[in-house]
Amino acid sequence: MSTARSSVSYHDRIKEFVLDLHPHLMRAKDEGYPVNVRAMLAQAGLESGWGRSFLAREAYNYWGVKAGRRWEGDVLELPTVEFGPKGYFRKTARWRKYGSPYEAIRDYVRIINGLSWYADALDHAEPPRGDGDPIGWFKALLPNPKRHEPGWATDPDYFAKLKGALVNVDLALKETGLYPFGASA
Repeated sequence: MSTARSSVSYHDRIKEFVLDLHPHLMRAKDEGYPVNVRAMLAQAGLESGWGRSFLAREAYNYWGVKAGRRWEGDVLELPTVEFGPKGYFRKTARWRKYGSPYEAIRDYVRIINGLSWYADALDHAEPPRGDGDPIGWFKALLPNPKRHEPGWATDPDYFAKLKGALVNVDLALKETGLYPFGASA
């Protein structure tokens, strides 16, 4: 007995997400922003459930950027799961709300550029600004307890999850003909 499927497959959802966000990242790259397209697609996919989260759909906030005290833009308050000394816990957080995917990308890059603990990511931006290594980019997002630097996420498995998302992104990029993009874009 077969059942009809009313939704697209997980793999097709990833391809759709990549096709939607890729042109915005390429625009940022072409305009000289220090981006790592593959790493940012993977991180955005992981953080946003491949664009399906409420935060991504309603606020173009694909990277889970919270709204700190100095944020002057629009905000959404939504629940989240964090990891702390006693394990995982739920809380409500304030999230930045953007007007477009490109606005979200520019803010993400501003954060990477502006916080010293993410500075190593810039060495892994797309050529000619960096070496284009997404794994190096991911490592720069991790906490560094020795230097008392926070990371992008509190999840202790974040790095492994990012690498898993990258596998999906690379497959989607290859299947859609968008990879390799470095020399021809």
